[in-house]
Amino acid sequence: MQVLLPSLPIFHSLTPRAPQAVHFPTFNELLSQPAPEQKEQRDGLFNSLVRDPAILYLEYLEHPDMFEEETAHLLQSLVGQQKKVSDLTEAEMKKLDEAVVSYAQYHPPKKETLAPVESTPEFDDDEPDIEWGPEGPLAGANSAYSQIPDGVLHRWWGET
Repeated sequence: MQVLLPSLPIFHSLTPRAPQAVHFPTFNELLSQPAPEQKEQRDGLFNSLVRDPAILYLEYLEHPDMFEEETAHLLQSLVGQQKKVSDLTEAEMKKLDEAVVSYAQYHPPKKETLAPVESTPEFDDDEPDIEWGPEGPLAGANSAYSQIPDGVLHRWWGET
């Protein structure tokens, strides 16, 4: 039965194909194929421990004296994606391995510690303390409150 659709063209010259069975390779067929080429991964401190040049570059930014200038330029080109780690020469990989050792052994210079300064009292203890109650300063013979004239305190507290 053929269904005609007015908007789609009908191709009479095309014949349907018979469905094909899906073929999965056997184990022996998989073994007989050559293995895909893998790049030789170099063993070294950088590839084994760090793997990311950004880690060393951030340490270089915090402590510029940690690495040699040539190593710093190499790290900058790796982080800036001008070079790839897989494309580095043996000498450059050796520089990265040395950078890992420098990173592990680096101790920043100790900052000079200043001798503790003896603290001086903020307030002069020569003045007598004013005793306070719920209504304000307490009057007493030895109190500084007793030395304040009456009119000033009443205006200050809002009492008239």
